[in-house]
Amino acid sequence: MAAFDTLTLLALYENVKQGYLSGRRNSVWIDVPGDTKGVRNSKQQQVQIYRDICSLYNQGRPMSYPHLFKLLERKLKETIIVLD
Repeated sequence: MAAFDTLTLLALYENVKQGYLSGRRNSVWIDVPGDTKGVRNSKQQQVQIYRDICSLYNQGRPMSYPHLFKLLERKLKETIIVLD
């Protein structure tokens, strides 16, 4: 998997997991509750990672919750996280 910010990637994974488990089947919608500057920045980072994943693994097309969840779950199992 390409190099992404670990905390943001895990936050995206949790958002997608919630959408997948709630039975959503349509295109992914990233919504981070809150209206502070840090929350908006986190949302922007998650959206950018989602776009990068779509361009890398789905030819730039939007992904559904089940597709993205299964992809992230499979790829995160193969990921090595290095803490400095």
